[in-house]
Amino acid sequence: MRKLNLCLVLFLLLAAPAFAASVSRSMVPRADPGSVVTVTFSIGDTKAGELFTLEDQIPDGWAIRDWSVGGATEAQDKITTRFQAPKYGWSFTPSGSSASISYTVTAPSKEGTYSFNAVWFDSSGQSTSTQSLQVRAVRCGDGICEGAETSDNCVQDCPVATTLPATTATMPSVTTTTALTTLAPGEVHNPIFIVLVILLVILLILLIVVRKKKKDSMVSI
Repeated sequence: MRKLNLCLVLFLLLAAPAFAASVSRSMVPRADPGSVVTVTFSIGDTKAGELFTLEDQIPDGWAIRDWSVGGATEAQDKITTRFQAPKYGWSFTPSGSSASISYTVTAPSKEGTYSFNAVWFDSSGQSTSTQSLQVRAVRCGDGICEGAETSDNCVQDCPVATTLPATTATMPSVTTTTALTTLAPGEVHNPIFIVLVILLVILLILLIVVRKKKKDSMVSI
């Protein structure tokens, strides 16, 4: 029975960190050298009335400026702080199931990638997180469209999006050409004219025949 109890206690101790408060860090992924950066911790699943502690280790060369805590039962000047660079810690009693910690720091002049390492714990256990931030000036021509860069002031990094015009089906134009036939002298291609000529010839023949018959009849008398 004692062995079973000991195993149960060990299991609860190992599982305790999984039930600690949830914390998410919010900060920009890149900052200009010497600029001011705001870091905010959004804290959830806190237990009202129970002590909560968070400590953040900021990189060397960074300087903390000011800070604030939200969702605490204590006034700002009553919150316990432990500021021993490069580690900065806050202990307070949440008034509900959520709280926040925010502070500002000044980025160093040296460019590079810097890591922030946080650890927090309450009566349920503890957890840790690490997040990086890149200190780098915005430069036109580095292939990254960021900061105040636009297609107007840095087309190398922010190329103009090419939009293809909508295609419209166009029927090909058809040109009708009427060929004019040039008639040789004396050549007639009009069928009506030919019919009229034939009729005229027939009438002349009939006229001749009629006149001849009249003449023959007069002679026989």
